[in-house]
Amino acid sequence: MIKIRIYGEGSTDCGVHGFVTTELLEGPVEVYIRKILSDQEVVEFTLITDLRKEKLDRPKFQRIGKKLGKHGLKAALLMRSALADKYHCAAYYSDGDREQCCDARQEAVCRKRYKGLKDEIVSGFEAARVENSTADEVHGVAIIPMKMIESWLMGDPDAFSHAFPDGGKKGKHKKKHQEQQESCPNQPELDWGAHNDPSSNYPKNRLTRILELYGQTCNRETFCEIAEHSNVEKLRQTCPISFADFYEQVRALSNDSVKESVNGYDHQKNTID
Repeated sequence: MIKIRIYGEGSTDCGVHGFVTTELLEGPVEVYIRKILSDQEVVEFTLITDLRKEKLDRPKFQRIGKKLGKHGLKAALLMRSALADKYHCAAYYSDGDREQCCDARQEAVCRKRYKGLKDEIVSGFEAARVENSTADEVHGVAIIPMKMIESWLMGDPDAFSHAFPDGGKKGKHKKKHQEQQESCPNQPELDWGAHNDPSSNYPKNRLTRILELYGQTCNRETFCEIAEHSNVEKLRQTCPISFADFYEQVRALSNDSVKESVNGYDHQKNTID
């Protein structure tokens, strides 16, 4: 069994704990991880949504923590808790880009931002490892959809008809489905638009319009259905900046030969091949 401690703040990304019990109601991220590992491994998730309770109580870690950015510090605290509770993996989730700017559609800019955020998160993982001699046994996975989870969800157009086979074919959605054929973007990671314009290509707005054609709305359950019916190999092709990297990091969890290097990331050079 692979035990994964995952950090994420949004219920539509990494799930949420139930109101009555502490059972984790998984989000699309957990679904993707299970699909990538296929049936080779049994996976158990624990979700953390607030890392403020973790304290920098050791002088050495306090000094290192001051040099880390916001995401780096949180990643360090996550890794530290995973080490203390003997997890196999610490997985840190963050949207890749929520800034509304014209260059968000440029691949080179997106790759640079992705690398910068991943470097910061991995540096946080490394900061926690200096405290523990067995740290190499705990993998760190940086989950950074470029631009956000909705971008990945639009990476396999066939997933919608498979997940909602009756959607858009009957009732009040039939006419709308016939008149308006909203489609998934060819390059989801580069799709962008104004957040406050419902007709824009802002990922959440575009996904909302697509789901309307199937009589669905944006919520955790719907996102999980899309993820469950998505072809992860297809997502590697349509989302080459972030999902392809995420895929390789997750695959490394079932490869005992992988230690320090994950998906071409050299911890000495802090570069991505």
